[in-house]
Amino acid sequence: FARNAGLDCLLVLTGVSRIEDVEKCKPTYFAEDLLQFIKNMVNGL
Repeated sequence: FARNAGLDCLLVLTGVSRIEDVEKCKPTYFAEDLLQFIKNMVNGL
């Protein structure tokens, strides 16, 4: 399972991940990764 900036961001925002991980979170990457993550989830259903 590949880690990505968007997922790290999401985990930080939801309190699952350590706050240090937020440094890896860049808004533009987060938006793109989140969209891709959602697409992958939808395609996986």
